[in-house]
Amino acid sequence: MAEHSGGTRFYGQDGAIRRTLVKTGRPAGGEDAFTPSGRGLMTWCPSSYTEHVCVWDRTSGKLAAKVPGIKPKALWGWWDEKHFIAVIPASGHYQVVLSTLKGKTTRVLAAFSADDWSNKLSSRLHPEVTRAFHGPHREPRGSHRYRPVPLSVCGVAMACRSRSRMTR
Repeated sequence: MAEHSGGTRFYGQDGAIRRTLVKTGRPAGGEDAFTPSGRGLMTWCPSSYTEHVCVWDRTSGKLAAKVPGIKPKALWGWWDEKHFIAVIPASGHYQVVLSTLKGKTTRVLAAFSADDWSNKLSSRLHPEVTRAFHGPHREPRGSHRYRPVPLSVCGVAMACRSRSRMTR
């Protein structure tokens, strides 16, 4: 799966294009862009939307949810079918939170200073990984690259992902 011209393109194991969903926005959540069931796909909403996080039905390609009221700096994937993990700014620091599809924070998983985010966490990510994680900025015109995010670069996300897999 990769971002392609403002949509999402799916590839087979042989590298052949299997399907393209248009106007979905860029896939978000690194390796965990799909809900645990595989039915939902999380993206950074297209620029025509006021919301920042969108969820699409993978089968039909229809919009399943636009998440209101949340402006994440990064999306780290799914906790379960109705909750995702996001990094959000909060009064001079950042929090890793569990958010609902309604944009409500249900749990704070971690908190760290803005300096730690800027100097230690986000700067350690490779540029392509940073583009895959961070929004809501838009990719430069003609840029169609998306790199899967190795768990080893995720720092706090590793604990979040490990925890989410244990509780499913």
